[in-house]
Order: sequence, then structure tokens, then C-alpha cells
Amino acid sequence: MVAACAGSGGLYEPIVDSPKAVKYTDDLSSCQPLSDEREYINGDVKSQLLAGAEVGAIAGSIAGLESAVVGAIVASAARDGSRALEEYNETKSIVIKCVKGRGHNVVG
Repeated sequence: MVAACAGSGGLYEPIVDSPKAVKYTDDLSSCQPLSDEREYINGDVKSQLLAGAEVGAIAGSIAGLESAVVGAIVASAARDGSRALEEYNETKSIVIKCVKGRGHNVVG
């Protein structure tokens, strides 16, 4: 899931309440790559994935080895998806802040 979402926050185009002139297009083109500096697979994500896998494995081990493996996979995937959404929102926010900082009235 992380790979599917990677980079999509940086492609976000904010809604502005003014005509999209050349200056806006240039500013947006400069702002979008800034969000690429926020990596999806960073230390926070890796730690959370490992913690989720451990919790799932422990919970699943009560029912047997196969359940432990399934539990680890499910817990890890759930954490992965949750953090990917947070990362998407963070990269989207970077684009919005950058465009606002360049004087555009962002409404959404």
C-alpha cells in the first residue's frame, strides 16, 4: 500500500480562489517537488511496522503458528496503511504551505 501511495501527496494541486496564471503554475511546479523530501519509508514507519508485526505475531501465537504469521501480516499491513495515509497528508500539507507562502490564497 505504501508503494501505491508514494509521491501522490506531492502531486496534489491546491484549490485557489484566483485565476491560475503563469506565476501560480511556476510556483506549484516549484512546491510539489519539496514534498518528495518527506520519505514514506522513514524511521518512524519502519518502527511502527515492526511493532505492529510483533503485536500481531504474539496475538496470533495463542492460536498456533499459522495464526501467528497471519496475525503479523495483518497487523503490519494495517499499520502500514495508516501511516501511508498520514504521510500522504503530510506531503499534501507541504505543497499547500509552500503555495500559500508564495502569496496564493489556497482554499482547499
